Amino acid sequence: MKFSQLLIVIFVITTSLMHAMDQSNIKKTFSNTTDTQNAPLYIALANHDLEKAEYLLKNGIHTSKVDKYQALKITAKLVAIIVNEKRLPNVKDYFTHLLGWAVEYRHDILVRLLLTIQRPYYDNLFCCILLSRFIKSNDVNTVKLILDSTLSVDIHNGDHVTPLHYAIKEDCKEVAEFLINQGANVNALDRDKQTPLHYAVKYNRVTILPLLIKNQSISLEAKDKCGNTPLNLAAQRDTSLDIIKQLLNSKAHIATIDNDGVNPLFYASAYGHTDTVRLLIDAGANVDAQEPKGNFSPLHVAAQNGHITIVELLLSKGARTEVQTNAKETPLHSAAANDHKSIVELLVAKGATIDVQNKDNCTPLYSAIR
Repeated sequence: MKFSQLLIVIFVITTSLMHAMDQSNIKKTFSNTTDTQNAPLYIALANHDLEKAEYLLKNGIHTSKVDKYQALKITAKLVAIIVNEKRLPNVKDYFTHLLGWAVEYRHDILVRLLLTIQRPYYDNLFCCILLSRFIKSNDVNTVKLILDSTLSVDIHNGDHVTPLHYAIKEDCKEVAEFLINQGANVNALDRDKQTPLHYAVKYNRVTILPLLIKNQSISLEAKDKCGNTPLNLAAQRDTSLDIIKQLLNSKAHIATIDNDGVNPLFYASAYGHTDTVRLLIDAGANVDAQEPKGNFSPLHVAAQNGHITIVELLLSKGARTEVQTNAKETPLHSAAANDHKSIVELLVAKGATIDVQNKDNCTPLYSAIR
């Protein structure tokens, strides 16, 4: 939106309120301007002549020469006068409405001016929209200005996303650090029961993670609605190894399981995250730990999904080739059934039994040709 259009929008809002206040207050406000070059514009506004103001903005005033800050400052002062007229009904709503327009049209200068003049009443939703606007631009000063009112640093929207959650999502380190220093709850839960630490993992925020981990209140083992701790979540995703290293160095529980009983090593093996598998094993993860539903091991899922490098790694760390699922299937069954010839050859070379039968009396060879 062009500056002239923005002014018109603002003036439309303020004009709708002018009838409720003393016109002399308006004239006094505009007559105090030192912007003599554009005095006709201010006079038109003082006389409640919106049509003339629009005409001047469109035709008679070169907006490139308008003292934009002065114009906005005067408009903000005008709104403050209106709001301070105690006989007006719902004055807080008027002020918030104007602030809402300024936020919607992304005019940061006017937003700051309005916030400086008076703290409006916000509901949680509006406040979160307002905060998110300036968090996204990493504007610490304006975030501080907003929170300097009676707002809680942990205010949240309908999804229970707090400013700290949002700052991490948008990768705004300065704002995140400010919020943490202001006492933001580092273990706050969103609708999915994810904490800011989950967000740092989910969005791969390598530089923000240390701010959270060094906080004495941080919970490394907080679980989301699926039962995932940050480490378990990291193992499932293409997460930076630096993040996984930081979690492990901070003593995140390596054998943590989610609601399905699955641990980080199992997920990393299933999804083909070789370097993560290596880090987890070096940190002491059990290479033969089986999930409870089907009794699959990391070697089973790596073989099933064709991740030969991970199969080699697991075998080199002592993973058993004869471990069986509830269906009595070995990793060799998994590799053969999914036509992973190289893995079949590798498992056989490592001593896997080729004639072992599952509960249906099928050998790996039969699984391959079935």
